[in-house]
Amino acid sequence: MKTLLILKPDAYARGLEGAILARVSQSGLKVAYSERRRLSRAEVEELYREHRERPFFSGNADFVLSGEVGLFLVQGGGDVVERLRELVGDKDPRLAEKGSIRGDFGIDPVHMERNLVHASSSREEARREIALLLGDVSPRENTGTQKGREHVKATSCRREEEAQEKVYQKEESPQGQGGAGGKARVRTTPRSVRRGTIRRQPLLE
Repeated sequence: MKTLLILKPDAYARGLEGAILARVSQSGLKVAYSERRRLSRAEVEELYREHRERPFFSGNADFVLSGEVGLFLVQGGGDVVERLRELVGDKDPRLAEKGSIRGDFGIDPVHMERNLVHASSSREEARREIALLLGDVSPRENTGTQKGREHVKATSCRREEEAQEKVYQKEESPQGQGGAGGKARVRTTPRSVRRGTIRRQPLLE
């Protein structure tokens, strides 16, 4: 069984990566694969889609986008999802048990998006989040090798393009296709996203 652990920007800003990963290892869980990078807004909004209508959604998304995050594919025996969730602790550091990551390292009960880590909440969510952020990466590929770095670069570009493509395919002009003004639905072309310049073209249907 696999689950996803994300180290948020505050974990890196406070130099806690080593301490947090040591807790994971000491609990008997194993990091099978990792990469560190910035997420796109499309990825973050899809990651937290169940909270889209909640008031903290925008602030949480902006915080996760403020710096690089660590993505860790975690494996272990038994219910690895629940084991990691228990190790992480409650999002409010005042309620998190001592010995948990947030219980020992959490310091900001006001801005609870700054809670150091994210861990998948269920088996279904683990599968969805791993597919979203790590795609078809093999646990045996490591970012420390040239092959691993090339794989991460290629898959990151592909996931960025796919996420952006889904966002813009949903967009419609105010008049709608075939409506007043004759404007068609539009989407972003992958090449323009990769260059960082958004150009739009009609989506033929």
